Amino acid sequence: MGSETTAKRGKAPAFKVESDDTIAERLGMTVEQLLRQRAEFEAHQKKVMSLLKVQEDLHPDLLPYLHLPKERYLSAIKHPLMVCGYTHNAIHNYDYSIRKSRAEKCRTAGDWVGWVNCHAEPYQMEALSGVVASLDDPTYWETVGDIFTSIENQHQYRAIVRRLLTSKRPCRERIMTEEEREEFATLPETITIYRGYGVARCRLGWSWTTEKAKAEWFARRFAALDRVKPTVITGIVAKSDVIAYFGRRKEAEVVCRPKAVKDVTKA
Repeated sequence: MGSETTAKRGKAPAFKVESDDTIAERLGMTVEQLLRQRAEFEAHQKKVMSLLKVQEDLHPDLLPYLHLPKERYLSAIKHPLMVCGYTHNAIHNYDYSIRKSRAEKCRTAGDWVGWVNCHAEPYQMEALSGVVASLDDPTYWETVGDIFTSIENQHQYRAIVRRLLTSKRPCRERIMTEEEREEFATLPETITIYRGYGVARCRLGWSWTTEKAKAEWFARRFAALDRVKPTVITGIVAKSDVIAYFGRRKEAEVVCRPKAVKDVTKA
């Protein structure tokens, strides 16, 4: 009985190996592009492994952004072009040279959206604020939407967020995708929204959700780390006061001025 059970459990599952054609189609690229990216990745990994043997000083551009707290495992580099744990100078210098080169190429070409995307996520909102005059109206709003929904530190750039979201530039509907605009059109004229938080200063903000369960998740997310009580509040907002509705991260996010939310109470 025991050997029979072991034999059944010991049978390895069969894994289907995808062809390059299948992988390329799934990723929306040609086989040639896939092979090129794979070769570049393998070359990068080989280069990184070789750098483990190299001892050198950290690039002077990175030194002002090096954080060395007492807890060494929290050591990090927080440069506008790269945010990462601090480990090995040669590897960090190599990564920085690549990122800096890409950013400079985008700047030279006038590819301002590409230049913004060259920045580490925590710095993208600030980078965008510096180039908005170089963007046409549709690109401005599309980029604001992309960056607002991709970063986690909007609270650090409250003044910038307010300025970008309340701009009077035309084509504001382009902050949402076509699918999001369709979803927004189905919402009622008065929308019940929720917001989850832990730290008191985060009670009111620009981001809310139509789903109470999602607000509860946000409230609990860092509660244990911050040693605070998770709290969910609810309120109502007029549809005409909503700046954007984002569904791309499955968060049913409603963006509006904090003062536009009325009848705020604990949920």
